Formats: sequence, C-alpha cells, structure tokens
Amino acid sequence: MEYIDKELLEAKWSSERQKYTTLETGMYAGEELIEFIKVKIRDNNMYLWLPKTFVPMPESIKKAKYPL
Repeated sequence: MEYIDKELLEAKWSSERQKYTTLETGMYAGEELIEFIKVKIRDNNMYLWLPKTFVPMPESIKKAKYPL
C-alpha cells in the first residue's frame, strides 16, 4: 500500500462526483461540472434544461451554418 494517499483522493473524488448526478445538482462531463438552469419555452407550460454556460448562436453563424 505505497499509494494509499492516491487511493484516498480517488475515493474522495468519486464520492464528490456522486453528489452531482441530476439536472438539478449538475453533472460531471470528464473533469468539468456542468450546471443547468430550467428555461420556460414561450408561453407554454414546457421547460427545457440548458447548461448555465449556454449562449444563443449569433445570427451570422446561424446563416453560415444553416443556409436557406
């Protein structure tokens, strides 16, 4: 057991990651914790969960990516 510190750190990291497994708490993607917000869709009673870091696509990129 030369590397007990490493094993303890891995156990701690694993335990910490288990706290973040839902949209409400956030989720890990690799090493990054992604947090979500609930966004209402128009006037309907429908919601969509989006990452907090989400930003709308600029019009110039929309036109280049999705030409008519």
